[in-house]
Amino acid sequence: YGPWFSSRIGGGGYLLDARPHPAAPRVWYAHSDVAGVFRSDDAGANWRMIHGALPPMPGNYCVRSFDLAPDAVDELVIACGSQWYAPEGLYRTTDGGRTWTPVL
Repeated sequence: YGPWFSSRIGGGGYLLDARPHPAAPRVWYAHSDVAGVFRSDDAGANWRMIHGALPPMPGNYCVRSFDLAPDAVDELVIACGSQWYAPEGLYRTTDGGRTWTPVL
């Protein structure tokens, strides 16, 4: 894994994607199939959960994908739901996960 190593971030499941923000390479976002979405502000050394403000529905912990705004480090869209729960849809944050707005 090079400089990367396994780390317990809580919740279980698999990390499906982790990538740096194109405008701020030390800011990374990652998502898990059953544990939500996370952010690191120090290039992956420390992570914090940012999906806590989503509506409390089981499918919202199943983040299937995300996309980053190219110029706004705190803006991203996530797709929530799974084969076990109803698809919850797409949510957008412009404040790094403090608030989320349904967009679809």
